[in-house]
Amino acid sequence: MDVLYGHRILVDEKSHEIGRWFLPRHDDEILRLNDFVPQETLFWRRRIWDKVGGLDPSFKFALDWDLLLRFQAAGAKIVRVPYFLACFRIHAAQKTSAALHDVGQKEIDFLRIRTQGREIPPAELESDPRLIRYLRRSAFIEFLWKLGLSAP
Repeated sequence: MDVLYGHRILVDEKSHEIGRWFLPRHDDEILRLNDFVPQETLFWRRRIWDKVGGLDPSFKFALDWDLLLRFQAAGAKIVRVPYFLACFRIHAAQKTSAALHDVGQKEIDFLRIRTQGREIPPAELESDPRLIRYLRRSAFIEFLWKLGLSAP
């Protein structure tokens, strides 16, 4: 294993839990389409970091997705572990909200062109059967968790 990540807990500005992300097992194909990996839960071995040259400073928003895609292209074994590894704070000034519609979307489009060979319109992405299956697996894992059962 070269890279691992896990589930995330969402908290508000006062550190109150407001939600959870339950992620299915890692899927290389999904990673090339969309970045569901919670960056705050992400850990990697130094050898894969050194192999890909670290973060690309030209990215301001999607630097974690770019890094993951380069890890993948370098042959990294990426694994999602079935544990909550970190919290993500939701607040008005966070980069995810503030930058998504400007620099963020441009970087996302750039990475999709790099991995898919073209831009993918939002409607096409939302109706992609692979993403729909992935999100259904996520919902099923959450359902099992709420029943007190564990899921892979």
